[in-house]
Amino acid sequence: MLYLCPEELILDDFCTIMNREFDKLKSPESFLTMILAKNKFEPLKLPEIVHKLYQTLDNSIVTGIEQILFLDEKSDSGIESAQSADHFQYLLYLIEKRESDHLPPAIRTMFELWEKERQTQFQIENKIRYFFYLAKSKGILKEWNEYWLDDAFATALTMDELCSNIIEILSHNAGGIPITHYEKEGVFQEILSYMKNHLNDNLSVQNICKEVGISPATLNRLFRTYASMPYKNYLTNLRIEHAQLIMQNHPQSYIKDVAAYVGFKDQFYFSRVFRSITGISPTEYLEKYQNTSGQSTS
Repeated sequence: MLYLCPEELILDDFCTIMNREFDKLKSPESFLTMILAKNKFEPLKLPEIVHKLYQTLDNSIVTGIEQILFLDEKSDSGIESAQSADHFQYLLYLIEKRESDHLPPAIRTMFELWEKERQTQFQIENKIRYFFYLAKSKGILKEWNEYWLDDAFATALTMDELCSNIIEILSHNAGGIPITHYEKEGVFQEILSYMKNHLNDNLSVQNICKEVGISPATLNRLFRTYASMPYKNYLTNLRIEHAQLIMQNHPQSYIKDVAAYVGFKDQFYFSRVFRSITGISPTEYLEKYQNTSGQSTS
């Protein structure tokens, strides 16, 4: 999310305003990193400032850590120790020697070191990507898909969860490991049925996994396989499709009620998502069906 605040509209200290916004955005289902450009700038400087904000954000996110940082502020995150560097070389050595049985505990130790050092997502992702490419080239991994790494990071709320996701990718795709029963389409259909019957509940990745008894990595693999998209994308589409059906059948509904019924706590966020998927706003969609229902038939 990008916030822009014109100087003439600031009635309070800008940092105080953004601290309050940060507190409002907090959720047990996510962790936040906010980068503030606290000094005012001319409108023509906007592209440059936005570029710097996102660049700083990319180099600051630490899995599981909530933080507010300032643009150009030096962070103590991501400083690699000699012990950490040596252990990563040990991981690569295990792959070179194809000693896959020793990899899971070595990966856990690696993540414990990275967590102490507050290694950023950007740093860890680059190292894990290299690790997987080497494992593929040495025949330890029979398959490799970039989506798996994206999903591993997207669903992890802690370093421990991220570590488990990485180990599962390795275990599931290593040669000689049988495919588990969780890959069956029946489990996928069970998840879909649960989602449709609980649309206004908290359907976070963690809650669904707890309900069905699978890991986040497995959940996303099921949706990549049977729905050709990540779980979160499918859930958003499902909620918007259901909202459309409600508005078609009940065109006099209030938008806030429709949003709440399909699981959106924020009416305005619902409206933005609805427009991005359907091309029109919920108000326009309702008006279309209000006009249709108001016409007499002969």
